[in-house]
Amino acid sequence: MLGKKEDSTRTATLAEVKDILNKRASEPDFGYEQQTCLDYANKFCKLKAGDAAQLMEKLMQIEGVSQEAAAKIVDIMPQKPSTLQVILAKEKTTAGEKEIGEIAALLAQYAKKIIEPPVQKKEDEKPEASGEGEEEKPEKKAKKKD
Repeated sequence: MLGKKEDSTRTATLAEVKDILNKRASEPDFGYEQQTCLDYANKFCKLKAGDAAQLMEKLMQIEGVSQEAAAKIVDIMPQKPSTLQVILAKEKTTAGEKEIGEIAALLAQYAKKIIEPPVQKKEDEKPEASGEGEEEKPEKKAKKKD
């Protein structure tokens, strides 16, 4: 990857990054940093690449939403209007309640398509107690006080 010239730059969603890195994972020069990025993308990516691209296009059609803000909204998929306002705070134009409502409606449509990341169990984790152990602890403390 070193020495290659950059043709152009654009903002990519986490779903696009995940697809690109999955394609490159079998290459011999796939490094530690790229593997770390792929692990992050697998863990936090909420939409498939096609759905993310569609949502990003629709978000950029709304007045006051830049490409960077649209990508961040797609990556985070915020549920609250206050979170949307924080994301859009960096924009030079302020989004009104109408724009926030449009964005929230789009997010609600795509919320049904959210994919859940695979759950990874750690080897050193112990199975959780059924809750009975928590009740016994106060009794033991009570006995020590007597």
